[in-house]
Amino acid sequence: MIDKIVPIVLQVVVVAGGAFVGVSMRPDPAPMVESAEYGEEEGKKEGDKKDKDKKGDKKEKDKKKDKGDKKDKKKDKDKKKDKKKDKDKKGDKKDKKDKKKKDKGDDEEGGYGEAAGFIKFSRQFIVPVINNEGPGFVVVLDINIESSTSGAASAYSLEPKLRDVLLKALFKLSNSGAFGEDILKEDNLTKVRAELLTAAQKVIGEDAQDILILNIARQQV
Repeated sequence: MIDKIVPIVLQVVVVAGGAFVGVSMRPDPAPMVESAEYGEEEGKKEGDKKDKDKKGDKKEKDKKKDKGDKKDKKKDKDKKKDKKKDKDKKGDKKDKKDKKKKDKGDDEEGGYGEAAGFIKFSRQFIVPVINNEGPGFVVVLDINIESSTSGAASAYSLEPKLRDVLLKALFKLSNSGAFGEDILKEDNLTKVRAELLTAAQKVIGEDAQDILILNIARQQV
């Protein structure tokens, strides 16, 4: 019995020892290359993501900067426009001021935007004053017509016609009593000037601007 069992035990021992030796002599397992590669790939993806985020941040900053630059440019442009408007306003004010000055100067010179001229007659005007007893005296007037320079130059050729209409107006005034006792009163002289100006304007129009009575006198006949 023992003789039968011993060979079997020995056989089991040998098999077990061989298995042990085989296991102990088995080479180490290969390193997990795939896992390492996966880790590297994940790290690379993470780095790419960070780079992308950085680029995105940079773009956002650049965008904001561009917007800021545009706003600044717009502000500068608006400021320039405002300055130009202010300058134009100042220019307009200056032009108005200069115009005012010019108009004032014109008023001092003649009042009609052009240097004043005067139409002078070669002879005085003599007007008889008739009363109930006949001619009592004559009135002698030295009259000038105020006009523009150009109007005065062109009016000299019309002197005969001007003298005619002015004499008619003076005779009418004489008949109405304008050259009586009140001849030198201001109201009376204003009336005389108005009548003579109306008469002169019938010949030379608006070139006749005012009537100047340089001298007036009454003489007994």
